[in-house]
This record gives sequence, structure tokens and C-alpha cells, in this order.
Amino acid sequence: MTTTSPARGTLGRWRRLVVAAVALVLALPLPAGAQVEEPRGNGRGPGPTMPRNTPTTSPSPTTTSTPTTSTPTTSPPTTSPPTTSPPTTSPPTTSPPATSAPTTSPPAPRAPRDPAPPPAPSGPSGPLGPAPAVRPPRIAPPPPQPQFSVGPPVVRARPAPRPSAVRRAIAPRTAPEGFPQTAPEPAPAADNCSVERAVVGDSPESATDGRNRLEAFSPFRVVNHPCPRNPEVRTLQLDTDGIKLTEGGRLVRRIAFPSGGAVVPFEAIAQAVSDPAWINEVEPGIFEVGAAFVQDVGTTVSVAAPRVTYIRLLDREGVFFGGQGANVRFDGVLVTSWDPERGAPDQEPEDGRPFVLYQDGSRLDIAGSEMSYLGSDRGSAYGVTWRLASSTGEVVGSTFAHNFFGVYTYEAANIVFRENVFRDNILYGFDPHDATTGLVVEDNEAYGNGSHGLIVSRFVVDSLFRGNHAHDNRGNGIVMDFRSDRNRIESNLVENNDKDGIVLLGSAENVVVGNTVRGNRVGIRVNNLDSVGNTISKNRIEGNNIGVQAYGGASDLEITDNSVVNSADTALILDAPRTVVRGDDVRGAVRGVDVRTTALLSGVRISGVDQGVTVASTGIAQLDQVEIDARLQSLRVERGGLVTGVDSSTLFPRPSDLASSKKDAWLPFVGVSAVLVAVILELVRWKRERRDLPCPVPAEVWNRA
Repeated sequence: MTTTSPARGTLGRWRRLVVAAVALVLALPLPAGAQVEEPRGNGRGPGPTMPRNTPTTSPSPTTTSTPTTSTPTTSPPTTSPPTTSPPTTSPPTTSPPATSAPTTSPPAPRAPRDPAPPPAPSGPSGPLGPAPAVRPPRIAPPPPQPQFSVGPPVVRARPAPRPSAVRRAIAPRTAPEGFPQTAPEPAPAADNCSVERAVVGDSPESATDGRNRLEAFSPFRVVNHPCPRNPEVRTLQLDTDGIKLTEGGRLVRRIAFPSGGAVVPFEAIAQAVSDPAWINEVEPGIFEVGAAFVQDVGTTVSVAAPRVTYIRLLDREGVFFGGQGANVRFDGVLVTSWDPERGAPDQEPEDGRPFVLYQDGSRLDIAGSEMSYLGSDRGSAYGVTWRLASSTGEVVGSTFAHNFFGVYTYEAANIVFRENVFRDNILYGFDPHDATTGLVVEDNEAYGNGSHGLIVSRFVVDSLFRGNHAHDNRGNGIVMDFRSDRNRIESNLVENNDKDGIVLLGSAENVVVGNTVRGNRVGIRVNNLDSVGNTISKNRIEGNNIGVQAYGGASDLEITDNSVVNSADTALILDAPRTVVRGDDVRGAVRGVDVRTTALLSGVRISGVDQGVTVASTGIAQLDQVEIDARLQSLRVERGGLVTGVDSSTLFPRPSDLASSKKDAWLPFVGVSAVLVAVILELVRWKRERRDLPCPVPAEVWNRA
């Protein structure tokens, strides 16, 4: 017979009391809003007294849900305790956080969160007992998990308790071996990265005119992600920390590639990407780019021969080469658009073509390179562009051909263009625009362009155009347009353009000096109200239909020491008030000088013309030591016109021949009669004043007399 010691009996009684107390607690109903959860211990201390895998006996009506998981049949039942929380779309505010570990005191209540993931199954060593001393590692539930569904930003921002499990749950695709997995960034509230356009102003119509039209298109929106986009739209964004690749508006790869402060060779970027969908080296030195290549602030890239000789920008949506606040240098490289189906550059710009664009204080340098078949009729996508925040650079010995615009600038500054060729571009060869300042445009050639060769427009000021050759363009040769003031146009050869040679259109205080202008419709044209105070000096203006023409509100023009030779029609047409012509040599024209408003002609020599000086009915000409040798008439004054200073000039034939004609024979008698009438009126006034009688003739009549 076995005996039981008193100590053991006492221990057994205490054990039965503890078990009875636990049973009593379990039999009590749960308070309203409470729920039964699995233990959340961290293995350092006991959790709640409920066994992990023991079904609850709570009478709560919410305990009838089915188990979520089960373990293999070789182990005891592993069904998780029935959940008592409300539906997953609205978790109760009183439930503890799903990932917090229990401590000796209950945790403070927290704001509602996504529902907790299903309980983890038992560990590999078997089910847990009622009071485990050490908890086995938890196994991540299979994706997808509810807490990673799209929700308010606060849900995405909360820290993940198990980073490795989070990556497994949400990674959209597997990156190639050697590259880190990356989670997509939060989706924006709306698509703010449309490639097509972004309306500026209050209505869509405001994006179609003037400055708004230029601002409406921003190709850099393709680097904003995520956003809805054609899956074929890819971007490669280089920043100071690495490279980001996006596809269809989703970030698919991030490459560690530190580049801050260093010059990065383009071929090194291609090697780091190592994916032909973005950059493909089809032959040694020949790279095809199928994505938007974008440099971020503080990056510097070198694209240089002999390692890189040809960049083909594939004719796909969103493809361009550019940067914001970045630096790049092309040296000895050919850059074109590329049509893979034709195996040739894209010659049809109507549907958009790739382009080169650097803006926001960037520096773009080009040396010994060619940029061709780029751009289309979209703001900032015209061809090769410097834009915004005084972007700058130097362009030497390069060719810009078959682009929509050869070169375009917008609010750029201090760019040097020297010894380049701008040819056969669809519209303009060279077009600096809005508020570009301090240009040096020297020894370049512009020809064969669809409109003007070299044109600047809208506040392009304080620049130098020297030694350029603008010829055989379908528009004008060199143009200063719309308040492009204080520029110097010096020693250029401007010839054989379909329209005019040098044009000052609504621009003031420009100096046109030492140029040769020949074979154009008008050699030098000045017009528009804002064309004030320009100077045309020491130019040879030869073989044009009209030598110099000033009209349309221009004023205060100085034309000095020019040689205007062999004009087919008229050498000088002066319809700008207060024009001064001094020391010019005019030879060989139908008409020498046509004065249509006030003008001073001083020291001018006119020869080999049919008519020397013609003064229109609205003209007032002052002659000062003018020499005229005309075949038919030296001076012709239309009725209403006025000429002074004839006696100081040498005129052949004498203008007296014109005064002796019958229609003008009465003019001397009119002059004498006017003097007699004035004398009689003065006598009448004198007599009336002596008698204190009112004068019958108004004062303005006396003043006029």
C-alpha cells in the first residue's frame, strides 16, 4: 500500500483550488466590447492563462466563427481560438494592438488599426501547453494580408513589426539577383504626371497660347511614380544616391549607384542597369535608349567618344534625354531619334519625337557632336533645349539638323554658341526665347531652315551675334523679336534668304554694325512701336530688293555710314519719325531715299538712281549737305510734303525744273498773297485796339498768320 505524505496532500489540495478558480473565471461572461485573443507574449514571461489551442467556453455570441488554420493531424488540435472582434473593416477601439507584446501592465488603448493577421500555427515542436515558458518563432502568414490593402496614409506609415515578412507579402515582382526588393511607393490622390499636358490657368484654353502653352508640357512628369501609365513608358532616374527604374508608373528597381559630386560616364550607367529594356548597347559604342533618361539635382554625366559614339533615342512614348539642376557634356557623339522598325531616325515629328532637355539651373555642354531628327511641336520638346533658372552651357563645333527647332532656350543665361551649324530644321535653326540673357553667338552657320535662321524672341537681351553666316533660309536670316533689346549684331554675312536679312521687330537699342547683307527681300528691316533707338552703322547692304526699311511705329533710328548698293527697288524707305541718316553712300536703285515722315539726311551721297529723294505728302525732310546725282529727278516733293536745306545741298538735276511746271506755277503768288493778308490783318488789329473795339478775328488766326 502506498502512503501519501502530508506535504504532498497539501500540495494536491492547493492545485485543485487553483484549477477550480480558473474554471470559475472562464465560466464568467465577457464584458461588453471585450474579445478573446491568442497570447501576445515575447517568450520572457507567462502570457494570459488561456491555453493557446484550447477552445474557449465564453458564452459570448461572437464566438461561433470557424477556425482559420489547422495543423497536421499528428499533433493535437491546432485550431485558433474563435475571434470575437467585429468585422475586419472596422476593428473595435478597445482591442489591443495586433503586434504589441504584453507587459506586466495592460497596454494603453490605441487608435483603430487594420485587423490583426490570423494567429500563427503551432511551432515545429508541437502544440503549446497551457503556460508555455518559451514561445516558438511565429511564421508569417501567406500573402495577401489585410493590413497591406490600400487604405489611408496612416496605415501605410505605421512601422511593420516583421520587415522580412512585410517584404514577402507586398513585393509586386522579383528583381533580378543582386538587386534589392523594393516596395511600391504610396499612390497619389490623382494622376499628376500626365505626359500629354497639364492645364495652366483657369481653363484649358489658357494652355494654348503664349507662355501658358510653353508651361503646359512638362516631360519630367514621367519620373513621378506611381501613376496610371502605359506599361511601355519607362524611366531611368539618376540621383546622387542611385538609379531608379520605373515601368508603367511603378518603381520596379532601385540600384545603389552613388554619383554625388562625381562625373559619371554614361556607359557606367548602362552597365549598372544592364537591362536592354532601358539601355541597350547594340554595337560597341552604339546605345539605344528606350526610357526617359533623367538626371536629378547634383548629378554630372559624361557622354563622350570613343566609348560612346551614338545615342539612339527610341521613338516611344515618354522617351527623352534630360535633367533638372544637373550637368551633362556630350563630346564627339551623334544623338538622334530612332525608329526600330525602319532602322533609321524618325523623320515624322507629327506624333512626337524624342528630344534633349536640361532645365532648372542645369548646364548642358556640347562639343564636336551632332543632334539631329529630334523634337516636335510641343513646348520644351522642340529639339535641344536649355530652360528655366538661368540654365547655361557651351556649344562648340556641333551640328543641329532636321530637328523641329535646331536649338531652343527659355529663361536661360550666358550660353556660348560658337562654330556650330544649324541646318535643315523644320522651323527655326536657332531660337533663344523668353528672358534669355547674355548669349554669345559667334561664327555659326544657319541655312536651309523652314523659317528663320537665327531668331531670338521675347526679352532676349544683352547678347552678341558676331561673325555668323545666315543664308538660304525660307524666312529671315537674323531676327530680334518682341523686346529683344540691347543686342549687338556685328560682322555677320546674311544672304539669299527668302524673306529679309536682318530684322528688328519690336526691339529697341540694338546695334547692327559691320554686317554684309545681300540678296534678300529687305536687307535690314525695322518695324513695330517698340523698335526705338536702334542703330544701323557701317554695313554693306547690297543687291536686296529694298536696302533698309523702317516703318510701323519704329522711331529714333540712326542710319550712319552704310553702303547701300544695287537695290532693285528703293535703297532707303524711311517711315519712322526722327530718323537720322548720316554719311551713307546710296548707289544703284530706282529710288534713292523715300521719306514718309520726319527725317534728317546729312552728308548722304546718292548716285546712279532714277529718283534721288522723294518726300511723300506726310513727309518732312531736312537736307544737310546732301549730294544727289539722279538720272530723272534729284528731288521730288509730293503735295503736302516739306523739304528744307536745299540750298546747302548739291542736287542734279536742279529741283527748280519741278517748280516751273504749270501745276505748281501759282505757288509763289500764294506765298506773296499770304504775306499781304497778314499785314492787312495786323493793321486792322492795331486800329481796333486804339479805339478799344473788340477784335473780330480770333487770336488763333492771328497766331497762325
